[in-house]
This record gives sequence, structure tokens and C-alpha cells, in this order.
Amino acid sequence: MKFQLGVKDKNAFWASANLSIDGNQVGTFRYDPATQQYVLNASTKGLSAGQHTLTVTLDDNTTHSATVTLK
Repeated sequence: MKFQLGVKDKNAFWASANLSIDGNQVGTFRYDPATQQYVLNASTKGLSAGQHTLTVTLDDNTTHSATVTLK
């Protein structure tokens, strides 16, 4: 999973970010300055088929969620 934070002038900035799946923390993103992206390799092993909620929590407690469906 990769994502980028930015502001209106398109400059990226750094913040710590954690990933939770269905409320369970699964890892911390690392920041790649070369691509200005946050990167985390998270395993879905052990998750059942169906919908799951991925939530990214930034160091200021801002959260961003997405629902994904595993087959």
C-alpha cells in the first residue's frame, strides 16, 4: 500500500502513519523520500473473504479509511 500527503502547492510533508485493518493495528508506514510516498507491505493472510476497513492514522490523530473487498 502506498499513499502521499500533500498541501495545495503539491509539496509533500512527513508524518508518522499507522495502518489498522478492522480496528487491529498491523503496521507502521515508512516514508520513502525518493518517491515522496508512505509505503507499507501488509499481509491479508488470515483475513476472511468479504469487506474489511483499512484505516490510516496520522500522528495528529487524523484518520482516513477505505473499505476493500477480499475474494
